[in-house]
Amino acid sequence: PGLPFIVMGHNGQSAWAFTAGGNNLVDYTKLELNPENRNQYNTAVGWQDFKTKRESIYTSATDTGIIVDVKQSDYGVIVDEDSTALTATAINWVGYQTRLNDALSHAFELSQINSYEQFRSVVTNVGAIDANYMYTDINGNIGYQLASPVVRREGDNLNLTHSYLTGVIEYQFYPEDSLAHSINPEKGWLASSNNIPEWNSMYDGFYFADRIISINELLNSKDKFSTSDMYTFQFDNKNRYLQMIQNLIIETLNNIDSIEIASSYASYDFSFDTSSHFAALTIVYLNKFKEFTFSDNMGELNQEVPAKWIEHLAQVDSAGWFDDRNTENVTESMLDISSRAMRSALEITKGKNWGDMHTLTMEHPMAVIPVVGSLLGLSTETEARGGAPGTLNASFYSKISDSSYTSVAGASMRLVVDFNDPDAATIVLPAGNSGNPMSDHFMDFYELWKTNGRWNVPLSKDKVYAKAVSTLTLIPEEER
Repeated sequence: PGLPFIVMGHNGQSAWAFTAGGNNLVDYTKLELNPENRNQYNTAVGWQDFKTKRESIYTSATDTGIIVDVKQSDYGVIVDEDSTALTATAINWVGYQTRLNDALSHAFELSQINSYEQFRSVVTNVGAIDANYMYTDINGNIGYQLASPVVRREGDNLNLTHSYLTGVIEYQFYPEDSLAHSINPEKGWLASSNNIPEWNSMYDGFYFADRIISINELLNSKDKFSTSDMYTFQFDNKNRYLQMIQNLIIETLNNIDSIEIASSYASYDFSFDTSSHFAALTIVYLNKFKEFTFSDNMGELNQEVPAKWIEHLAQVDSAGWFDDRNTENVTESMLDISSRAMRSALEITKGKNWGDMHTLTMEHPMAVIPVVGSLLGLSTETEARGGAPGTLNASFYSKISDSSYTSVAGASMRLVVDFNDPDAATIVLPAGNSGNPMSDHFMDFYELWKTNGRWNVPLSKDKVYAKAVSTLTLIPEEER
């Protein structure tokens, strides 16, 4: 919203959209501080002075603003200092080395795309955004392009979250032609969902393999699909990713003598609808499994362990993480910790379904302001929410407590375009067509978004005017 170009959409000839790529575009560098002068840091050519820039952050509580001295190094802005260890941490974004003017000029070309070749050229030059771009056109072509620049990272510098470098950061990039791309693959479909674009060591980042499993199953289920199928897929609440641990959960339930529940769980389809009890049990079990596995070593930091650790249970087991350091003369196995987690989960979820624990409140940013938020109706009622991070109808939630999860992110736009009839294209946003609380279109899409409804957005002039409910005419001043 607010950008002067069409980031995702179609022009009647081509359509384009993207999702986050997961590629690493940020470097953290740990610097050694001079014990005699902490305004200096060590480099290959000796101690160098930090450059300092004074910033004023103005607030309603001060006349002069909050004064902050920002330190700048050759490795980026300093974001943390450890006076005891005499170290500082610098952060640097790849985008600082790209030209904003070039990125903007290419972004304005998005709406003019009419071929796969032009699509590739445009999206790989829209700056250092971390994006997987998809393409299709009226001629039946489908295409993909990793739009994010990919930095050459060598040897020990390759790390999923940090790169401790030994020289001034001057990024070298892989050529655009070498970045992952595809046009009309033999299998007949393309998808992203934050999955790694291809198995190649050049893609240093953090990727997710959960939703692509559902896409793979659904798009291989038959040869031809309709727009109705696309609507259904976008609202799919089945978490096929978590099916990988179904056997472990059944084994665990049997191990704690919950034989009847184990038998029922064997037929669970991993639907994360609001009415599902097993969805609630699965999520709480996984959170308790993680807590009981890592908290003895990591304390509260166990919450920071990403959900994808379950893909690596064998490695976690062989590394000794399941052994509880708080129990003497006992070496716990994976099944021991899993059983402890399941007993806790069964107690917490007794009589509860996923919708009892997982909720959504759609809020305007100003809804937190006392009185104003309620008077202007800036938020919806808190409601039960289906879905999970691994479902195509994605719901990324924040854990409030063991039995309470609030949805904080999900589908920001559902768009379906059939080039057999571009004027029949449909779209829905989570809240409304307007973010202005005084507008009739504030929150006007919420019910559609919540129930998988769609709003038709025609493109041809006659269809647009036939559907218009009001017209705004802008007249240059000299013509008045």
